[in-house]
Amino acid sequence: MKLKASMCLALLAGVIMSGVPAFAHHGTGVAYDTEKTVTLKGTVTEWIWANPHCGILFDVVDDSGTVVHWGAELGNPHALS
Repeated sequence: MKLKASMCLALLAGVIMSGVPAFAHHGTGVAYDTEKTVTLKGTVTEWIWANPHCGILFDVVDDSGTVVHWGAELGNPHALS
């Protein structure tokens, strides 16, 4: 009986632990204001094609004529291809 209870407990722990990686992914709501839209016109300086997210870096000239460096996080390469 004691061995059976230990096996059930080990199985339960294994099932719980297998779901832990699913909670490790972060959402964009933490770092970005997803309700705000920004429109920019600039020059792309670098395209980053990498897992887990692609990225794009670009330069924008602001109203005072100063070049401002911007970056954006995109989806994963598989989704973008």
